[in-house]
Amino acid sequence: MNWEGNGMFQKRSNNGIITGSIIGGIVGAASVMMLTTDMGKQVVKKVKRAYPTISNTLLELGDEWKEEVDDIVKQSKQQSTAKSKEESSDIGSLIQQVVERDEQALE
Repeated sequence: MNWEGNGMFQKRSNNGIITGSIIGGIVGAASVMMLTTDMGKQVVKKVKRAYPTISNTLLELGDEWKEEVDDIVKQSKQQSTAKSKEESSDIGSLIQQVVERDEQALE
């Protein structure tokens, strides 16, 4: 949205209204053509016939993508767990070293 002017009251530019009207007119004209002409009716029939094929393809792709995402998440969790174990063993060894130093200092 383009706003022109300063102060409390601003005048709105007409560019957005004109663009919206043009796009709306194009979409409306295409809809009318698809629903009223013989060629449009044929296109609608083709789309309706192709719909099951398209939807099945999309469902299959969705299943494949889900499996891939699940694998990535699983690998990420494994790496995170391994890193966490390494860090905890590092912390444990540091604590052990501090305890040993304290014991040696007390002796």
